[in-house]
Amino acid sequence: MTPSRPPKTELEKQYMTSSTSNLDPKTKTQIAIAQPSSSILLISPNNQILLLHRTKTSSAFPSAHVFPGGTLDPFHESPIPEPSSPLRHADSHLYRLGAIRECFEECGILLAHSKVSRNVPTSSRSNNHETDNDTNPPPNKEPPNPQLIYIPTPQKQHARSQIYTKAKNFSAWLREIDAVPDTQGLIPFTRWITPGNLKRRFTTQMYVYFLPLDVDLEGSESGSGSGSGSGSGSGSGSGSGSGSGSGSGSGDPDRKQGETTSFHVQVPQHDGDEHTAAEFADCGVWLERARRGEVILFPPQFYLLGLVGEVFSSSSSSSSSPSKQDFKNQRMTLKKFLEGSTGGASSSTKWADKIICPVGLGVKREDGRVILGLGGAGPEFEGEGKGKGKGKGKGDDERVILVRFLKEGPRDLEVRGREEVLGRGGKL
Repeated sequence: MTPSRPPKTELEKQYMTSSTSNLDPKTKTQIAIAQPSSSILLISPNNQILLLHRTKTSSAFPSAHVFPGGTLDPFHESPIPEPSSPLRHADSHLYRLGAIRECFEECGILLAHSKVSRNVPTSSRSNNHETDNDTNPPPNKEPPNPQLIYIPTPQKQHARSQIYTKAKNFSAWLREIDAVPDTQGLIPFTRWITPGNLKRRFTTQMYVYFLPLDVDLEGSESGSGSGSGSGSGSGSGSGSGSGSGSGSGSGDPDRKQGETTSFHVQVPQHDGDEHTAAEFADCGVWLERARRGEVILFPPQFYLLGLVGEVFSSSSSSSSSPSKQDFKNQRMTLKKFLEGSTGGASSSTKWADKIICPVGLGVKREDGRVILGLGGAGPEFEGEGKGKGKGKGKGDDERVILVRFLKEGPRDLEVRGREEVLGRGGKL
């Protein structure tokens, strides 16, 4: 007798019945508009990834560990492209600015440079408002000065509150402190569009950002560094890292606001509102915690952490104490990876341009997990690409995600080869 399966959770129902149509299959009404958002895979000086722990009452991804980021806000980033505009689903200065603002609001790390340290001409300040609306970001080049601006903790905390409550415009505040957001340092790494029949939908641009290598990990601002995990960046599950920062973060009293220094590392501090913790750890550590059920990772986070960890692992040093050169080599390998693409029908689509809408493939495995396909771009691309209604060729048609959707969130996630799971040809 076949054992009875537990009833489907609401989240599983939504993913398993999701379609790529602009109409809800049940009500025949228009699906929810995907809200523009952006997130950052923030990489520490020793190549660990920052995740924030969301509260149980959060309106999106409750209790999950997520990358810093959030929705664009017309008060800070405008004009936001209309739902019908192709620019709504493309990398732009607005998405990059929103990612930097959200990162600052959520964990207190400001990805910006001092105009003085970068030798930015005074005349360029008048052009800042114009560049805020630029939809064509500059190429990813190393900034003239790789160090980030220093803001004393009291001023930083006050600014975070003002920006979060919209008492102060983010770009206006940056101009006040003579700072320039490091939009050039953000490397696009896939876009994720929520399946069609989920109630809240997002079109999320993901980025990778490398914090400067030239920091004193033993003598940072708070005295705790950016993380003490012993892994090489990919992590082996044998250490958790202590990157949440335990010091007061009051900073060097002799350092002036706006100065940069090669011995400063910004320690993440959760916002106390939407998030309850902020921590750097190796990719492998985060994945192992998820496998053990210690943290909740949603499919995009699990997938991207796996890719980055795999790349870091491929170029990791055998030394138990990796050097700065080892971390630099890992970063170079990851940058080369991000410039390329994957195989299959989407081989011509670079990682920067991949658009992924994780949709249930209509089958549930014997182990209770569902299969999420990653090859389609979602409802907004209906009729485009190599498959009517699916936007094929834009996503990752080489891999699938296995996941068990429980009441508390996704569990038992695993990224596998599509043909390995579905057989030759990768079709059901």
